[in-house]
Amino acid sequence: MGEILSVGADVSEVEAGKKVLFSDINAYEVDLGTDEKHCFCRESDLLAVVE
Repeated sequence: MGEILSVGADVSEVEAGKKVLFSDINAYEVDLGTDEKHCFCRESDLLAVVE
């Protein structure tokens, strides 16, 4: 599970701050120099929005 930090201009279904489930296979982990994990994925790879 992760939280949306920002979205691209072509994203319509989710917004920043939403909790989501995504497919780990299609996510790209990015090291931003902190202890937290950050991943990039396409909107189509999101499995569910957690309410």
